[in-house]
Amino acid sequence: MAPEVWDASNPTRGSLINNISASVRGGKTGGTDHLLPLCLPETLSILDLDEDILTKLCRWGTGYVAHVLRETRRPSSTAGL
Repeated sequence: MAPEVWDASNPTRGSLINNISASVRGGKTGGTDHLLPLCLPETLSILDLDEDILTKLCRWGTGYVAHVLRETRRPSSTAGL
């Protein structure tokens, strides 16, 4: 989670940060201040997500990682090098 709330009429650098390391450095806060466990129903509610969306996101992410692993493990002669 970003260290600042998003405001479309006044976007700030802090509201655009979406990784924990950058948020900690930018906001001088602890990493746990930016973590919300996605396994908790309360977190999903705060983020306006439901289990179906999270399931689809996880499937997409798993497919993406599988694709990258397949492509990077090809012998160089088949990778076009």
